[in-house]
Amino acid sequence: MASGAPALEVVDLFNRLVRTAPAETEAIARAEWRLRALARARPNDTGVEVALVYALMLGGKAKDAVQLAERLWYQRNAMPIEQTETFLFEITHLGMYEKGAELLKEVRADSRSTTDTNLTAIAVNIAWGLGQFDTLYEEIGAAPPAIWGGWADFLNELKALGLANHLLGRQKLLNKNVFTKQCLSQLILTPGAARPLELTHYIYINAPYEERVSLEDNIHTQVDRFFQNFGLSEVHWDCANELVVPVTAAPPWHKDFFVKAA
Repeated sequence: MASGAPALEVVDLFNRLVRTAPAETEAIARAEWRLRALARARPNDTGVEVALVYALMLGGKAKDAVQLAERLWYQRNAMPIEQTETFLFEITHLGMYEKGAELLKEVRADSRSTTDTNLTAIAVNIAWGLGQFDTLYEEIGAAPPAIWGGWADFLNELKALGLANHLLGRQKLLNKNVFTKQCLSQLILTPGAARPLELTHYIYINAPYEERVSLEDNIHTQVDRFFQNFGLSEVHWDCANELVVPVTAAPPWHKDFFVKAA
């Protein structure tokens, strides 16, 4: 990003956005309006546009965010490393998992990157999104057990129940339903009711209640039919579930990792 007052303004806008909950719609709208103005005044400024992608995500404009991210993809090699890492976070949470996996490799190969712990979280999100069970095992195995030990137990649970081999097909169905709708996502691992561990995938979208319920029902129906083919329809929801919730219910996404990212 070029130096000067506009650059500093973008940094300030972004740093405020990462501390802003999506429920604060007026603050997000003001930031989006200002970032759009800066983007018009500073075309091809990746710092402005990475920040604008984030504002669009928080504002529930997933399709617009994906379109801008697709354009930014071809400028990623011109980004400073902090922007690249933030862009990686964004495309991952937008469900652009294939590009996320490619960019993750590039970031990890970049000697400037110093965010290993956060990259593990993104890597797990990507691998789950793509249904890559073996990659999940590799990521968890290389991560600190004190933080990721529960995930190792969860993956062993999926394997023992016969679900691991079908994760790829499951996730393809899911992604087909939510891509360009998903603004943010969150994987929460907790003790389960029927099994020791259960994963809940929160899919944050901008849609009325009826539309969210319909989308969730369609996902459940399709995933049920998928697992019926393997005789696993009675167990799969005990381990992993999808909840489609309004983006305004999402938490603020501030991490120290993002403070310098604009």
